[in-house]
Amino acid sequence: PLLQSVEVEPFPVDVLPREIQSFVREAALAINCPPDYLGVPLLAIAGGCIGNSRRIAITRSHIQPALIYTASIGRPGTAKTPPLKMLLTPLHTIQARYKTDWKARLAVWKREDPDGREERPTLRRCHTSNATTEALTSVLQENPRGLALVRNELAALIFGLNQYKAGG
Repeated sequence: PLLQSVEVEPFPVDVLPREIQSFVREAALAINCPPDYLGVPLLAIAGGCIGNSRRIAITRSHIQPALIYTASIGRPGTAKTPPLKMLLTPLHTIQARYKTDWKARLAVWKREDPDGREERPTLRRCHTSNATTEALTSVLQENPRGLALVRNELAALIFGLNQYKAGG
């Protein structure tokens, strides 16, 4: 039955770089959650941060970007959200810096002569968490390196896949 718990293999913390192993183990102890709840989203967030900046050639004709899709599954109240918030803290800091820089560039752009100015500055992003498919398309066009899409609820991602605001 669907509601039965099943045994799963433990997350292979030992395959991570030594510093990351320490972080995952210590944070899991501090938050009182399985290492999976840190290691799994950490891999996906790292893939989002790498984005299109690096690719691996699986074969001569198949080149793969760092696209990693993950989901942490557990019963409500099993501490899935606190590790995710911890992992996103550096991205929030970076994104705040990007926004400050963008506002400064935008202010300069607005003061320039409209006939001679360049294209309107775009906001650089490293992650997003609440975007429709349409909005995500625009964000990705403005951020060709890519970014991490992080959703706290798997259901929100699934229901959002077929959501279009323009009536299509």
